[in-house]
Amino acid sequence: LALEFLEKTGNAVEIHYTLIDGVNDSDADVEGIAALIDRRMTVKLLRFAPQKVEPDMFESNRVDKFKTKLEACGFTVEVYSPPGRDIGAACGMFILDQYTK
Repeated sequence: LALEFLEKTGNAVEIHYTLIDGVNDSDADVEGIAALIDRRMTVKLLRFAPQKVEPDMFESNRVDKFKTKLEACGFTVEVYSPPGRDIGAACGMFILDQYTK
C-alpha cells in the first residue's frame, strides 16, 4: 500500500520502526526490512522508551549499527527520540500506563 501511494502520488513515504533490544534489532531484521521496503522510502528509527507496563523490554543499544547497515542497503535513515520519554509519554505509552492504573 505504501509503495502504491508513493508511485501514484510521488509524495514521500516514511516508515517508522521502533528498535527494541533483542526483539527486532538484529542483522536479520535489517535484511527483512531491506527485502520488504522500497529504497525510495525513508526509514525513521525510533528509540524505544522503556515502560512500566512492559518491564522486560528495553531500548536497543544497536541503533547506530542498525542505521549504518540500513544505509549500506541504500536507505535514507533518520534516528528519532520521541518527546516525552522522561515522563513515560513516548509512543502513546502514557495513555496505556494510565489505563492500567
